[in-house]
Amino acid sequence: MTRKGVLVTLSTCVLLAFAAASVVWAGVPFHSVSLTLEEHPQHGDGMAIITAETYGEGLARLDVYAPGGRRVLAYEAKNKRNLGGRVLRLETPEPIFGDLLVSYPEGLYKFVGMTYDGIEVEGYWPLKHLCLPAPRLITPPFETNILPTPGRLIAWDPVEGAAGYEIRVFEPKNGAELRVKLQKHQTRFTIPAGWLIPNFEYSLQVGVYSETGNLTFTHDTFVPKGF
Repeated sequence: MTRKGVLVTLSTCVLLAFAAASVVWAGVPFHSVSLTLEEHPQHGDGMAIITAETYGEGLARLDVYAPGGRRVLAYEAKNKRNLGGRVLRLETPEPIFGDLLVSYPEGLYKFVGMTYDGIEVEGYWPLKHLCLPAPRLITPPFETNILPTPGRLIAWDPVEGAAGYEIRVFEPKNGAELRVKLQKHQTRFTIPAGWLIPNFEYSLQVGVYSETGNLTFTHDTFVPKGF
């Protein structure tokens, strides 16, 4: 190799290094991002839930890309007077669960946002399809759907591998709603005194979290009795 050749090679390396430095990402990370699944085995369906939160900036745009580069979400807030979104949560419809898994394959998802000040925000989430078996309720029993009070106790069998649980209680007539997240060792919850109305029908969901953040729900209804 000649001296001239060495000089050309070194120059090329310097140019490549400069080019690489000029395209280094200059944005900031999201405070948090996630893409998780929610399965409802009794209904055979489920949904994907996409969340993104900044450290306080309002997003003018948010794009989410699947592992192969396919864009699965495009959010835009065109009017700056609306301030954009600091915390975004978007839910898909609830298709057959197998179809949902096809639409959202496993792998690393990329979140790219832009604030109104032109700052790029970036984050990543590794989606896994792991969903645990739905919890089996002990009370209220499926056979009677009667919740004895003043006990107000919701209980279920522990699920192996659970990372936590979530309770949701709805009363559609008056719009009352109760949501509680529990630790993985907690398999019972007492509804607060005075929250239930006698002889009203309530919708109950007990969900179990997998280690990947996915939720699997058991559905039931109950009527409070015994006041």
